[in-house]
Amino acid sequence: MARADLPDNVLAGLLEPPDADETILTRWSHCALTDSPATTLGRGLSGDSMPPEVNARIVAHREDAVSADYVVVGTLGVGGMGIVFDAEQVYFGRRVALKMIKPTLASDPAAAKAFFREAVITSRLDHPGIIPILDFGMSQDGRALYAMMKAGGVPWHRVMRDKTFSDNLAIFDRVADVVAHAHRQGVIHRDIKPANVLLGNHGEVWLADWGVALARLPDGTYSAAGPAGTPQYMAPEMALCGAERIGPASDIYLLGAVMFEIITGSPPHSGENAGAALLNSAQNLILPADQTNGLLPIAYKAMAALPEHRYATVDELREAVKKRLRLNESVYHQQQADTHLSAARKTGDYELFQQAIAAYDEVIALSAENATSRHNRSRALAEYADKALEKGEFDLAASIVQPETASDKRAARMLAKIAAGKTAARRRHRRRTWANTILGSIVFLVLMGGTYVYYDRIGNPKSRFNLPDPAYERRLNMDGIRSNSLHIQRQFLMMDSWVSTMMRNVPDPNRPEKRQVLRKMENLFDGWKKLYDVPNRNSDDTVIRFTNRIHEDVPQLDALIREYRALAPDSMQERLKEDAAKLKEYLDDSVRRLAELEKANAP
Repeated sequence: MARADLPDNVLAGLLEPPDADETILTRWSHCALTDSPATTLGRGLSGDSMPPEVNARIVAHREDAVSADYVVVGTLGVGGMGIVFDAEQVYFGRRVALKMIKPTLASDPAAAKAFFREAVITSRLDHPGIIPILDFGMSQDGRALYAMMKAGGVPWHRVMRDKTFSDNLAIFDRVADVVAHAHRQGVIHRDIKPANVLLGNHGEVWLADWGVALARLPDGTYSAAGPAGTPQYMAPEMALCGAERIGPASDIYLLGAVMFEIITGSPPHSGENAGAALLNSAQNLILPADQTNGLLPIAYKAMAALPEHRYATVDELREAVKKRLRLNESVYHQQQADTHLSAARKTGDYELFQQAIAAYDEVIALSAENATSRHNRSRALAEYADKALEKGEFDLAASIVQPETASDKRAARMLAKIAAGKTAARRRHRRRTWANTILGSIVFLVLMGGTYVYYDRIGNPKSRFNLPDPAYERRLNMDGIRSNSLHIQRQFLMMDSWVSTMMRNVPDPNRPEKRQVLRKMENLFDGWKKLYDVPNRNSDDTVIRFTNRIHEDVPQLDALIREYRALAPDSMQERLKEDAAKLKEYLDDSVRRLAELEKANAP
């Protein structure tokens, strides 16, 4: 835990010299400093009055349930001031979490006021990430209590190591949203940590335990209260009991400490007990960490020693995290694109070119100002078109170049080269047609018995030079279908990539309906890939079979896109809709050409 390993803003302006340990511990002498450093110290705000009306409530165990308001079924947990019971609210016949002040604090008026103030503050913060308060009152033996919705699930700290880095960041963002809402309502939490975050069974994320929260007073300061918090996560001003400095920036520090734990696996302040961790917190001594993680500088800024050096708001912190994640994803796709392009240059595989271009598109979508990716994408398109031109697939080459800007000199030269190649191909075809016609005429003169065959195959000699060659027409149609199939591949590979991106970064990754629709799309695309991933994939039969399969499955794709749009419209689904429209344009042309082939082959 060497200071030299930390950024300057994390250390600058420490509020007290490191030799003030004895003074700091004296301020916390009312707490059990030999407890675990993960234990919440202190109690909530003292308050200046009881709620205007506190009704009596009868609490009983199952065997004494007659006339009871609440029947205790079991114990859910024990906190600093209270015990949380699993109980039944008899009048409504529903299970609730019933929090009662500890018997040892029941006769302490200040403790009762603080206990009720926690209920009042929590009930005022109407947010999906805060467990709602249903009732409060006094038990028949004089113990303050309040009832909350029973939130099924587990504390985050118990499962944090089992979750992926992305899942933990998604939970972090949900918690930060709750804290931002509380700050807008003039409330700071002071004890944000994974142990106080509950993860519901259906994707819910709740920030719980508002027992040490502070409310902003009309003069802009926060309610008077004793020191409180968890030493492993605590901001320096909290450890130093600097009441005049405690505010929203203290919560921002705690969020930075939670992010530090997501990155490193440990809270920032260590210590064999609460007292030791408290001293480290007061000096802002942070455990060493792997400096390669791009999110670590964000955590360090949030954990700056002085509040004014941290992020100004929780939303600013959230935006910094999202911007860094977009950059990380952009770098990943950039590497994928470069890898695909390098392989495509060696093999000339069209599919690799398409995958490289799709990956560059994702980089540009994540970072529109990325000039390097735009340049690399243009280069990949040009090389893709060169390869198609080299193989004599002029229509494919033209379709690749056409979307580029007409003012691009390189694109203009490529289009001119394609036009020249088409002209040369037509001339070669005409020469072959003339040679065949002459040869047919000779055969006609030498073999009079072949007259019937001649008229059946070639037609009227007087106009034979103006009639198209059936075999050539069939080849043109097949070439068009093959070119279209390559475009169709490119479009659905792009769509598959978007779907994969949405599966990783969908705004609400825990919403099963959206994941189910996206999974169906992935399965559909996987089926198309398998159909085309065969040794003879360029054969006429394979191309026709692939085209017919896409034609059959397109209605299903349209239905899935409509279903996803109905669940949660966003920018990604608009891209899916546009790519699907382009895919169907190529598909419609292929279907038309198939119909012409069938008509030509009909007896």
